[in-house]
Amino acid sequence: RFCKEGVKSADVEKLIHVIWFCVDGTSKRISQDVLDYIKSVTNDWKNVPVIVVFTKSYSRFEIDENIAMAKRAFGKYNYLHRRRPINVKGIIPVVAKEYKIDNDINVFPMGLDTLVRRTIELVPEAKQLERSTIREIDLKLKSSMANAVIAASAAGAAAVGAIPIPIPDSTILVPLQTGMLTRISRIYGIQDKEASNEIVNTILKVGATTVAGRTLLSALKAIPGLGIAASALNAATAGVITLAAGEISNALFQKVYDNKLELISVDWNKEIARMFNEYLPNIVNALKKISDENGGKIDMKLIGEALASIAKS
Repeated sequence: RFCKEGVKSADVEKLIHVIWFCVDGTSKRISQDVLDYIKSVTNDWKNVPVIVVFTKSYSRFEIDENIAMAKRAFGKYNYLHRRRPINVKGIIPVVAKEYKIDNDINVFPMGLDTLVRRTIELVPEAKQLERSTIREIDLKLKSSMANAVIAASAAGAAAVGAIPIPIPDSTILVPLQTGMLTRISRIYGIQDKEASNEIVNTILKVGATTVAGRTLLSALKAIPGLGIAASALNAATAGVITLAAGEISNALFQKVYDNKLELISVDWNKEIARMFNEYLPNIVNALKKISDENGGKIDMKLIGEALASIAKS
């Protein structure tokens, strides 16, 4: 919450500037799991300096060994991940509080002053780096919000498609899909309503055309468990189209928000048709994988959960 508020307000005082990653100095090793964990922590804050802190550095003899070992571990890891290395800016051993080894032998606190001094040195650089990443983090937050809307809408569309009703599915599906696309455009703060509506209408039109096409139906029928029951096939079709429409709108509005695409300079029919052709096979393949993992058994509940899961991934 603290970081989200900082991103929304573009306030660099409310962002992560430095990461202290603490490793137990008595373990005498940095495992692959630890390195992967540091990487996962820094995924959102890839420019932020990391200080590796060896806690419990009681033995003077082991301090140098730990530092040398850490340098080797991070050097090897960053060589293998040189496109996105871990930005290590210091390896500092500390003893945070006095520790009694024996009746008359104590290890006194040390290293904390060095840690604080190095952190203060890095803050100006870190704040400057954060200014350049605010936009990226903001986009990630907006995309996450949009994915939540898409997941709920895709599951809802599948439920509509599965239930036999005396009126055309489109009577319910079109308002559901329109609401989803409109909410996504609002998440990205698209101000040009006329251009935004054109994108929404084109996505719906191309999506409806795709539903009528035999390619999608043939692909879904080939998935074990879907080709047998008409209700399952209808549910999957409605959900897949809704999911694809949501993914497409998320991608397009994100590009508009990031100034990588102008609303008035695109042939939307051509662009959106291309994106449907790109997204639909991926979604169908994901559904097939889920069906295979469940022994070819895929019911209404599983379809809705699967579509929601795909949207959030």
